[in-house]
Amino acid sequence: MPLYSPQTGWLDVSADQVEGYRDLQVLLDSTPFKRWSSFRGNPRTRIVSLPLQAEGWHMLTVRAVPACNIVPDPVLDCPRVELNNFRLEVVPAPFVQARFDEGVELRAASIPARAFAGEDLTVRMHWDVAQGRDSFDVRFIHVLDDNGQMVAQSDETLGSLPAGDQIADRAILPLPASLPPGEYSVWLGWYRYPEIRRLSLIGPDGPQGSVFPLGVVRVE
Repeated sequence: MPLYSPQTGWLDVSADQVEGYRDLQVLLDSTPFKRWSSFRGNPRTRIVSLPLQAEGWHMLTVRAVPACNIVPDPVLDCPRVELNNFRLEVVPAPFVQARFDEGVELRAASIPARAFAGEDLTVRMHWDVAQGRDSFDVRFIHVLDDNGQMVAQSDETLGSLPAGDQIADRAILPLPASLPPGEYSVWLGWYRYPEIRRLSLIGPDGPQGSVFPLGVVRVE
């Protein structure tokens, strides 16, 4: 599917997978960013935020993997995969970038300018890992108030990532309904579980500790 973006930002792709016993791969401009695993059971909503790092035309591809045989073979079954309510939304946004130790590079990330107490804060990220990661590597996002107290967080493993892989990462942080209005800082980093050893931040301007400031969001 070709699409045009007048500026940098994110392409939010969502669909309801109603059936399918094969994995699906989501690509933007021929780069694989997300893999939706096969499932059995009730319909499941799939969603991914893909980085539009340049204005102009882009190509979105969703394909089943592995591909079916070109020559039909009754022994090799090719299960059906069905997606309903396929939706696309372009979210314009400026990007921030950073580099961590061990070849972990934040190619793009953004947060909304404002959010609302009692609702979700969405953080969109694009990672490039020069060295492989596993399920003990944890990406964390912390939202802090003026006193440095954490009011929301997302500590998640991105699973097994082979060296040289790129991944579209989307974090949903529920904000407490009782959160007072004001400005809150959003910080990002990585640590190794269970020793909680953080990766050092080495860019964009040299060594800077172990957490990266994504920006400030105003909560209303």
